[in-house]
Amino acid sequence: VYRLWIDLAKEDEGKAITLEFDGVMWDSHIYVNGKHAFFNHFGYKSFSVDISEFANYGEPTLITVAASVYEDCSRWYPGAGIYRHVWLIKTPSLHLDDWSTNIEALSDDIKVSSRIQNEETGSKKATLTVEFYDAEGNMVSSNSTKTTLKGGVQQDVALNLRINNAKRWSPDSPYLYTAVIKV
Repeated sequence: VYRLWIDLAKEDEGKAITLEFDGVMWDSHIYVNGKHAFFNHFGYKSFSVDISEFANYGEPTLITVAASVYEDCSRWYPGAGIYRHVWLIKTPSLHLDDWSTNIEALSDDIKVSSRIQNEETGSKKATLTVEFYDAEGNMVSSNSTKTTLKGGVQQDVALNLRINNAKRWSPDSPYLYTAVIKV
């Protein structure tokens, strides 16, 4: 069992407060201030826990992680416990969903899709903006789109862009562009 006290400022209230676990071996229970917040079965994958509703703001918050391993749960003895990083992520209530952004670039035409999440109870207007920069830091393409999200929902949004005469990456010419995606 692991226990850690964390401090969240009063200003963090209203934000999405997430713990990202890169690895906890086998069955893990996550508690926040003594309340069960999440259960994760299996130990070979990362997972996220939204602790916003359980956390204290302006006073200490207790995070407890209990991990158990069982006989014959793996081909080898995997051990039990937290074996990778744990991240505390604070995001605005309107934000991009983790791991939802996809960039398809098979030619000079590019399709960018992402999921916007509204953690608030009321509707919010959002603008998704995508910018591409070349290796020298020059903006070579940008586009944006506006949408309105109802409270507590996620919405997939896609944009099309173009980089004229885009340089293709290859092992002999490892040219990279940087994508900046904002909501």
